[in-house]
Amino acid sequence: MLKTKDLPLFLLCIGFFIGAKFAYHAATTDQLYLFLYPINFLVELSSNSIAQYSAENGFVHTSLGIHIEKSCSGFNFFLLCFSVLSYSLLKSTTSFSLKFALLGLNLVLAYLLNIFINSARIIASIGINNYADRLPVSATITHEAIGVITNLIFLILIYLSAERLVKSTKLHAQTT
Repeated sequence: MLKTKDLPLFLLCIGFFIGAKFAYHAATTDQLYLFLYPINFLVELSSNSIAQYSAENGFVHTSLGIHIEKSCSGFNFFLLCFSVLSYSLLKSTTSFSLKFALLGLNLVLAYLLNIFINSARIIASIGINNYADRLPVSATITHEAIGVITNLIFLILIYLSAERLVKSTKLHAQTT
């Protein structure tokens, strides 16, 4: 339950979300390099494909016929993941300084989760793309469907895990 004293931190999170969405809209592939580079690195490791980087196209894998660019950064997933973690974890403690520290931890955790989950989504898309000619829908629809399903499943799992962590922490605090 949201408490009145928590309102400033929740408003800070909402403000961060809205500001980041506006910044993402105006961002270039170059400005999302911090997101794209580690994702590309994991894709290269899993696919034995080396990409060439360009500011216009991002990381281009000619051998795979793909490019990893702005829309592949997972930035929206990162923001949703940060929001889910912040909501779950901020309501669980009473200390303002701990809540503020959790916001920083949530940013780092959401970033790391985004890198691994988004990389897995791209790797799965590459694997399924090998069977694109056998699928009843276009490769574009398949690619988008994989993104929606993957992101939704992981957001639900992240939320449930955070809630479980909050409950177990509260139970542990009550028994000690």
